[in-house]
Amino acid sequence: MRETIENVFQTDVLVIGAGAAGIRAAIEAARAGANVLLVEKGKWPSGASTFNHYERGWSYQTSWNEKEVKAHFDEIVSAGLEMQDNCLVDILTRDAPARFNDLLDFGVEFASGSLGLITEAGCFGPGQRAVTTTNKDNIRSAFRQALEDNGITLVDCTGVVSLLVADSTCKGALAVNSEERLVAIGSAATILATGGGSYCYQHNLNYPEQTADGWILAFDAGATLSNCEFIQFTYGTMSHPKRIVTAWFFKPGSRFYDGNGKDLLSRHIPSWLSREELLMTRSTHGPFSSRDYGKWLDIAIFREITTGRPSEHGGVYADLSATIGHLPETEDLFASDVRRQLEWYRQEGINLLQPIEIAHHAHAFNGGILINEEAETNVRGLFAAGETIAGPHGADRLGGNMMTLTQVFGSIAGRNAARNAETSSSLCSLRDLAKDSYFSHVERLPGVAQAATTYPEARAKLASLMWNEVGVERTDNGLQRALRAIENLREREVRRPTSSDEGGVLEATSLRSMLKTSELIAESALRRRESRGSHCRRDYPELDPNLGFPIRITNQDGEADYRFGAQEDSRIQ
Repeated sequence: MRETIENVFQTDVLVIGAGAAGIRAAIEAARAGANVLLVEKGKWPSGASTFNHYERGWSYQTSWNEKEVKAHFDEIVSAGLEMQDNCLVDILTRDAPARFNDLLDFGVEFASGSLGLITEAGCFGPGQRAVTTTNKDNIRSAFRQALEDNGITLVDCTGVVSLLVADSTCKGALAVNSEERLVAIGSAATILATGGGSYCYQHNLNYPEQTADGWILAFDAGATLSNCEFIQFTYGTMSHPKRIVTAWFFKPGSRFYDGNGKDLLSRHIPSWLSREELLMTRSTHGPFSSRDYGKWLDIAIFREITTGRPSEHGGVYADLSATIGHLPETEDLFASDVRRQLEWYRQEGINLLQPIEIAHHAHAFNGGILINEEAETNVRGLFAAGETIAGPHGADRLGGNMMTLTQVFGSIAGRNAARNAETSSSLCSLRDLAKDSYFSHVERLPGVAQAATTYPEARAKLASLMWNEVGVERTDNGLQRALRAIENLREREVRRPTSSDEGGVLEATSLRSMLKTSELIAESALRRRESRGSHCRRDYPELDPNLGFPIRITNQDGEADYRFGAQEDSRIQ
């Protein structure tokens, strides 16, 4: 590291992460009169999951009247299985309609027909209130124009390595820019909107930038985390091109077989469960859940891949031709949606009328940073929004609510961060604070001075470990193996960069985020000795009513402290 940090900037509100939540937060803060700087780790917009190409579009859950608001709330609570924060759920459902209208004002287009917007039921809820985008080019251009219209400065290819904290207050962040130079950014308020961490898993439907940086930045700063064990897994193709495969297609008649062409359901599903009931149940929601009989399809596929005879590219074969190859002449909802999706897959180079290789892919994180009603963490001046937060979702997430979450809490975070910026004052030396923070951060990085494993090798090893041991089906022995392997990677197998290697520090920071995030997930999963929603334990297959509390994780002198706690006992004031 150089004697001084030459690149120093000051702003009212710093937003870290330029996906849907970060953009919404930046817009709201700018409209409130704040000077806003928006930074993105990757090359915008390719680094944000909002704009990824792995699926046709995304859905947005909203309501059209007061009765629907109540129904929306009830469905989230039902899906959450007691892991959600009902106060934040109430805010989400009440603010969703206004934020949807904002998206329309931005120019985001949603699927419509002759009778207006097409609404569909989301996963884990029957209400027909989810509207869907189908044009990623439109989404990118609409958000880009919104940023320009509000005069927001966006700096991409800039990775934040640590938050600057003094007197229990966030004062900004330290980053490494595209030229591998350190940048200190002072801010009166900081918003974390870095998304999830699905890239910690070998099979995922996201970009390499999704390494849960926000979780670890917040944890290091002293913020509380929750619900880290609840990861959504959905199906995706295993050969090029990699795309999401919705379980809605898995109707009775679908066939699943191993690498030798043999039926796999007969070897894995219970004798008392019929294929028809299994597939009808599983086709009601896209992500895996232990909540219903549909789980046995996921368990069968996961076990076949990890211990049996996988397909050529490490999955299983799915033949869906019997269910989607003979659609009725009448345009019912299922047939209409299948025809639209088949056309998208065809354009992407995938023929769903032929057998395809599929496996579970990490898709979204349901837990994260605890916030209060104003989207502020327990660290003063630090706010959070989007997939990086916990509370509005629980053990399972209502389909389409993630995008709703980004807009509702992005708006709240931006508005309150701007208000915080009006009243805060800073008396510390930013350069000195940044320099101290940098050396402290380097000491936290994984590895030893001399080690043979490269960062890419370590990431690949970790991702494989997480998919196999901390994936769809978990066990005490597998979670213990994962935790030992994570510790070994962190302490012995990779080379720690020197403080003068600023580019290496950024790469090591991403690896540390993955290692620490994986540890938080595995340890939380180990302590939750039951199956609840997206968390499934082979050795504890039933939901335990006595464990109906989220696991809260606090930073105690650098070590994670895990405790079950009721919502009212851990609410951030």
